[in-house]
Amino acid sequence: PLTATVLVLASGGEHVVWVSCDLVGIPNELRSAVRARLVGHGGLNPAKVILHATHSHTGPALRTDSSYRGVELKVMDTQELVNYTADLIARAVVRAWDARAPGGISFGLGHAVVGRNRRSVDDAGRSTMYADVGRADFSHIEGFEDHDLNLLATYDLQGALTGLVMNIACPAQVTESIFSLSADFWHDTRGELRRRLGHR
Repeated sequence: PLTATVLVLASGGEHVVWVSCDLVGIPNELRSAVRARLVGHGGLNPAKVILHATHSHTGPALRTDSSYRGVELKVMDTQELVNYTADLIARAVVRAWDARAPGGISFGLGHAVVGRNRRSVDDAGRSTMYADVGRADFSHIEGFEDHDLNLLATYDLQGALTGLVMNIACPAQVTESIFSLSADFWHDTRGELRRRLGHR
């Protein structure tokens, strides 16, 4: 399943709304469409709604300003999909905004080897994605690897965990070559976190 997960943070008269979307990216058109649907809703400032993508390569591509060539699939028109997606995300934001309640947050930093740098450089200085590092002209990996695992946890007033935000330097590309929609490894990760932490 593809999800849009909403976190509302408010304090001292200020607020921000983060929306994590199982999409390949967030085009300006989608962001603007979501914000337009939120105008006038109970003190919510649409300009403070931030959308970001898990960068699942099997998530829908919602850019209407580019043409994709390749296998012809029977799928929804891109503009229609942008409108459909914006409606769903805006409804999720409204639900989260209306359900906000006092609570607390904490943060943490861990480390986990989840992603790797996939670009190798040859002796001539050319970078190639997924190139064989055992080849004779291999020089080095293009850059560093970031194994930081940044965490933000939310709690209710009784101290019970209500949410967990994870930030890792890794796109969701385990299933990038399939012809179906998928949240990639984030679906399994969310399921495992719910199993271990007992949260809905």
